[in-house]
Amino acid sequence: MRHLRVFVALALAAVLPAAAHTFGFSPASHSACLAIGNTTWHLAATAAADVTVRIDPAAPAPGLRIRLAETPEDADFVLVDDGAPANCRYAANVKNVGIAPAAGAADLTVAFASGSAPADYRIYVRSRWIAPEMAAALFAAAHMPLRKMAARSDRSN
Repeated sequence: MRHLRVFVALALAAVLPAAAHTFGFSPASHSACLAIGNTTWHLAATAAADVTVRIDPAAPAPGLRIRLAETPEDADFVLVDDGAPANCRYAANVKNVGIAPAAGAADLTVAFASGSAPADYRIYVRSRWIAPEMAAALFAAAHMPLRKMAARSDRSN
């Protein structure tokens, strides 16, 4: 009987943290973040965003066209994680990025280039924690022209 209790205790110790993480109950649950240069770009709710990015494949004149590369060698930017989620909690110089709805106002519009359409950047993403669309939004925010960022910060006064 004692062995059974030990086994159950060990099983719960292994299963509960995984289940809590799966359902978003653990402190390890997070939203995506990406350190580029001296800034950490954090995917956040649109209401708390410093920069809002809209992903619109049909935009006639997007601010940035991104192509998803098939291999790291074909990419201008490569994002590969080691299986552990990024920890944004203690990052310095954090900028929050929100993804705007299709019809919402945005600071920057991103389109994914396909076929022979030209692209400004090619990115390669292999991650368990950041979807290619999220990586594209964070990358686009980090590469948004500085004058747009300055105009955005002036609106808060």
